[in-house]
Amino acid sequence: MPAESGYSTYQNQLYDGMDSKRLILMLYDGALKHLKLTKEALEVNNIEKRGDHLGRAIAIIAELNASLNPDMDDDGTKFLRGLYASILCELPKVAVDNDPTTLDLASSYLEKLREIWKTSVMGIEPAKPVVKEAKPDQAKPAKPVQVAASNRYAGQYAASGRRAFSV
Repeated sequence: MPAESGYSTYQNQLYDGMDSKRLILMLYDGALKHLKLTKEALEVNNIEKRGDHLGRAIAIIAELNASLNPDMDDDGTKFLRGLYASILCELPKVAVDNDPTTLDLASSYLEKLREIWKTSVMGIEPAKPVVKEAKPDQAKPAKPVQVAASNRYAGQYAASGRRAFSV
């Protein structure tokens, strides 16, 4: 048992003192990683890995939901609670129907939330796309598209014809 006790102490101290903003970013990264690995497992029909990574993604999203301040009742917090709850209702269905579009949709929401977290909360500017200059005999590359961060993802997906989680 001493080895288990030492490992538990290590795990508890690993994140001790780390900035809470950085921890949330790590949760987003972990959820996205496990959703990607779940999709890869679906593609090769590996049920064991699908279940393992899907369970980990669900646990991380549940932790993101639990990390919301229960005393806050503003629109942004309500939106996040609803979105996390919707994702948590939809993801377990993947284990039954093996539908990767549910994973794609959850990933797209989390990617946007991660980007908003990085820019708005942490103050990290998004990486600017690298545009190579065209040689005189080549056509000029297209200008990069600027995407504004917004909390209206459900409307965006409804307008594009993709199904959205109900919030």
